[in-house]
Amino acid sequence: MRILIHISKVRPYGSGYQIMLGNLASGFVLAGHSISVEGDFQDNPTFAQTLRDSQVEVIQYGFSRKPILECLSFLRQMRLRHFDLVISSGLSCDARLGLLRPFVRSRLAAVFQENPHTAYTVRGWYGRILASAHGLLTALTCQHIVCTSDYVQRAILRFTPINRNRFLRIHNGIDMPAFMSRRVKKKDRLWGTEGSSFKYFVGIVGRISPEKNPQLIFTLADLLEAQSDLAGKIAYVIIGDGTMRPEMEQQAKLLERSERFLFPGSLENMAKAYEGLDVLVHFCRSEGFGLVPLESIASGVTAVCLRGGALDQIIGSVDNGFLVDNLEEMARVVRQRLCLAKCGNSTAEAGRQAVTKDYGLERQVAEYERLLGIEDQ
Repeated sequence: MRILIHISKVRPYGSGYQIMLGNLASGFVLAGHSISVEGDFQDNPTFAQTLRDSQVEVIQYGFSRKPILECLSFLRQMRLRHFDLVISSGLSCDARLGLLRPFVRSRLAAVFQENPHTAYTVRGWYGRILASAHGLLTALTCQHIVCTSDYVQRAILRFTPINRNRFLRIHNGIDMPAFMSRRVKKKDRLWGTEGSSFKYFVGIVGRISPEKNPQLIFTLADLLEAQSDLAGKIAYVIIGDGTMRPEMEQQAKLLERSERFLFPGSLENMAKAYEGLDVLVHFCRSEGFGLVPLESIASGVTAVCLRGGALDQIIGSVDNGFLVDNLEEMARVVRQRLCLAKCGNSTAEAGRQAVTKDYGLERQVAEYERLLGIEDQ
């Protein structure tokens, strides 16, 4: 099979759907399929190189720069290459694929990763019309409509006219060999805090932007520092990049003991980064899947998440993952897990096994092959 994965926007600091489609591409390669990934990689050449290292063909286009010429070039390539399947990243890119459908033989599938509520409701009535128009175009364009969770499907049905019978649910896949625990022995050395009083490392991972609620790490820190047995012993690691990073760095500098808050930015070796944490905390209540908490659990690190979105289904079914209703409850669970860390995390292996069974990359690829009929061709 010849498969093309289309990524509409490659962010300079990454995103969930970008990682998901990159993992899927690597999984298809391992399963013996011919894979190309097409997108505008100029803002993130590292991501393009990661794909090439996985034996994925990278096709570079500058959509915003010459959209008409790029569309014609893409159409020419589609006709010449005869892709059997084109997978797009959902709402934002189906317009172009819809224009091409009469001219190509490829089957088209749209993958919805995010809750459209986040993207469109902030625009009021205009956003609702836009969401409905995108949904109708998707229904007309794509033979297969894939959601990463039941939560995403329910959210899309609120804003689009797509018949619910058109949907397929395929969870994102975790590249388990990349996250198998190797245990970082010197966590303070990893984060550059040698000689400090820090005994524990609590972290957040992902895009530092409003919808992720990263600023709540400051409130959580206050709650944890109020515990006499933890005061002065925890460093808070904010891993990632985004629009709120400068604001949060400035806020941290104004706080007492500002050295508690570490901002290492986006890291290439995420497996090592997860293992440098004792507990991962996650504040977003509208996740379409929950890639970060699952990667943490795959690394043997406890994930404590605010309840909401797809996490209720995804994390609620996995050992070493905890759902809480508010920050006070989160502080209690984090404290408990930090105290237990002295004796070793007895649920770590069970958590890794659960992620492998239900959310491994091999399962995701197999479901695409089965539901899209690839294994029969």
